[in-house]
Amino acid sequence: MNNIQTNVKAKIGCGSPITVKFYAQIDREDHDATISYDFREIGEDVDLIRHDEEAYCLKQAYKICYYVSKLYQYEILRMKCEFVKDENATIWLQHASDIWVRPN
Repeated sequence: MNNIQTNVKAKIGCGSPITVKFYAQIDREDHDATISYDFREIGEDVDLIRHDEEAYCLKQAYKICYYVSKLYQYEILRMKCEFVKDENATIWLQHASDIWVRPN
């Protein structure tokens, strides 16, 4: 078994904060319809990291929602995600709060 260690590098505090608020795209006609978390529509990760860090973080929130819906059968309706960017320009999820879910 390999031990892989990664470290967040920031001389001051925990790095540069990036906060995004995720709101699910709910069908106005049918509120009970399954929510689509199509994170691929947002763009390519490399382009987003270089040009729109907030969109990159929102894409990561969509990915979290997608996997939670597939693995745990809950749809995330909204959540606040806090990310940090370290000295190596790596963006890390630090905290998620105000999470509203419903079973799917």
